[in-house]
Amino acid sequence: MLPYQLTVLGPPELRGPDGDPIRLRTRKHLALLIYLAVEPNRAHRRDRLACTFWPGVELEEARHSLATALSVLRSELSRDAFDSGRDTVRLLGGHLLTDLPSLLSEDPDGIDVPRLRPFLEDFELNDAPDFQLWKDAQHVRLLPLLQRGLGRRIEESRRRGDAGQLEVLGERLAKLDPLNEEGVRALLEARALAGDRIGALRLFDRWRAMLAEELGAEPPLELQRLAERLRRGRWEGGAPSALVAPVPTEQWKERVFIGRGVEFGRCYALWETARTATPRHLLIRGESGIGKTTLVERFATTVALEGASVARVQCYQLERELPFGVIGSLVTRLLDLPGASTTPPPQLAELARLIPKVRQRYPTLPAPLPTEGESARIMFTEAVMALVAALAQEHPVVLVVDDIHLADATSLAVLHLILRRIEDLPLMVILTSSSALEAETPNARRFVDNARSINLTKLALGPLHEGEATALLEAEVTPAEALGPAVQRAIVGGAHGNPMVLELLIEDWRRHGDGCFALTLGSMAVSQNRPPREAFRRLVEETLAALDPESRSVVELAAMLGKRLNDLSMYTMVDLSVTRTMRAMTTLTTQRLFRDAGNHLEFASELVRSQCYMAMAGPLRRMLHGLVADRLLAEDGAEEPIPGLEIAWHLVRADRLAEAIPYLLAGGRESIRRGAPHEADLALSTGLPALTGDARRAAILLLAEARQELGRWEDSLRVLDLAEEPFSESEASEREVMRIVARRWLGQLT
Repeated sequence: MLPYQLTVLGPPELRGPDGDPIRLRTRKHLALLIYLAVEPNRAHRRDRLACTFWPGVELEEARHSLATALSVLRSELSRDAFDSGRDTVRLLGGHLLTDLPSLLSEDPDGIDVPRLRPFLEDFELNDAPDFQLWKDAQHVRLLPLLQRGLGRRIEESRRRGDAGQLEVLGERLAKLDPLNEEGVRALLEARALAGDRIGALRLFDRWRAMLAEELGAEPPLELQRLAERLRRGRWEGGAPSALVAPVPTEQWKERVFIGRGVEFGRCYALWETARTATPRHLLIRGESGIGKTTLVERFATTVALEGASVARVQCYQLERELPFGVIGSLVTRLLDLPGASTTPPPQLAELARLIPKVRQRYPTLPAPLPTEGESARIMFTEAVMALVAALAQEHPVVLVVDDIHLADATSLAVLHLILRRIEDLPLMVILTSSSALEAETPNARRFVDNARSINLTKLALGPLHEGEATALLEAEVTPAEALGPAVQRAIVGGAHGNPMVLELLIEDWRRHGDGCFALTLGSMAVSQNRPPREAFRRLVEETLAALDPESRSVVELAAMLGKRLNDLSMYTMVDLSVTRTMRAMTTLTTQRLFRDAGNHLEFASELVRSQCYMAMAGPLRRMLHGLVADRLLAEDGAEEPIPGLEIAWHLVRADRLAEAIPYLLAGGRESIRRGAPHEADLALSTGLPALTGDARRAAILLLAEARQELGRWEDSLRVLDLAEEPFSESEASEREVMRIVARRWLGQLT
């Protein structure tokens, strides 16, 4: 016969062999059973038991009450469950099992998390003080084991990025011991990951006051620094703190993290290696909207709470043509982290050559050494390495580059060299990339193919399972919205495990109800496509059509601004004030076209941005590009020079080719001088077919020079023969020199 089950961790409960709960007549009967079960195979004197549970009556009456209780227990369990004599009684083994043995074993990991609760939680016998003393003694005996078990579960939850479980376990540990450091740390992390930075700080302040009042102690330095990182929040402007880096948390207020525990665990395992001064790096690949950025941002927040200095940059389509665009943005972020000021001044001066904000931050830097071409790029790379090394002396460093397939070739080359040469530093670099092969440039593909040489681990992010997708849907929909089972199945099926498509389908259902896209016949065919480009196209079109005019104007202009998306002054070009622009951006975030990245907004994905761009009518696109170009021309030469290729890009798309030519040539020449021939090659080869006369000949010579810098000697020779009209004397001489150099490299001349 199966034994009865008695729960003593948490509120006590007795269950029969069939699992059904058994309710005893009085609490004292249950308390007596617990007392006998926790100390089995031991003969308990009847007089002692009577005095323990019925202390306020005469002994004879107490013994009678004890006999009645034992009779009730025999009727519920079985007569042979107790060995009872005139003076003693004991519970025999095999009839009743408690949940204590798994906790008392050397490895308590086998016990379920719900059972890791205080002994006889909320169970009191106010008229039996001896029983209360026994209960308290058992609680003290079991407390270290409960704390150890909860501590292990907290660490497991931290490794999975499970903030909900972290909150539950932290509260349970805090209830066991309100002054426990591990419990309060878990609660701080959980509330930070839920976007409640203020709530986390209030909790810490209350705990610190309690610690001072009861023990006269201060919180450990680790927890003080965690709280300080939270207090800094979104750091903007001024000099960075000498001790801690900020931890942006507000972006998690409206976002949930579901179904990526395994992948988060792999990230965390690499982090544990990297922070011991053994660099490890990660490339996360997946289709658009699959959750790469959410996973990385969640992980970045977690490691920032643990003391890492984190810098994240987003790559944009426009930056493919701008040399040092991505690495320049990354350096700008790194300047705000603790330890940046300890970088040697000559190295900071080298960074300032390409990134004006460095000299704005440190105006007394010396002049950089004169360098050009490949030497300039190598010097810049060494300067970035020196900056990273200075930061790593203060805290472990985590660098995040989102959508690496959109990065410019020079930034990829600099980043690859940094990863290959940096050793013995607590550094982790996380890259995300589209899994669509057509989205990768040859340079990005070569970067990925050399993963072994740079300690780069690849992680493929697949779709959510049906249960995870359903959980995400339930988290996004409020109970008041009453999403029916049929609609729920349609949305989950139509999303096909893609979180962003799921969110867009939910917003579409909110707008159209039973006429939503998920319930149409067209969605059945779309749901089979992976990546879901057709679903994205239709859903983004539906979302754009439902926007108010101001929000539509903002998203259309933002689609062509790249990293200038957050420059609110740009939107005055379409007659929007800062207040109206911010209101429109809030709407776009609610509609899932934008996402909150902590200290800035960005498009939810590159696929969403490109769809917003293509949804514009051609004349409107040209007009907006012209407006952006005029604004950049007006600002060029101010505090921060505007890259010539960026101005040329907007002018060309505004059909103002004649105005674009000087900026195209100047940008190409500057790119070659700075050691970025890839971008010069891309820009010049794209613009060359539209050029004529002097501009065409100048572009031919620059393009040939860029390809020689790249070692593409045969291509450079073919370019030099493109001119239909004769070169001037100086141009002809330059072309001939370049031909000779190319032929010698090809072995055609001796």
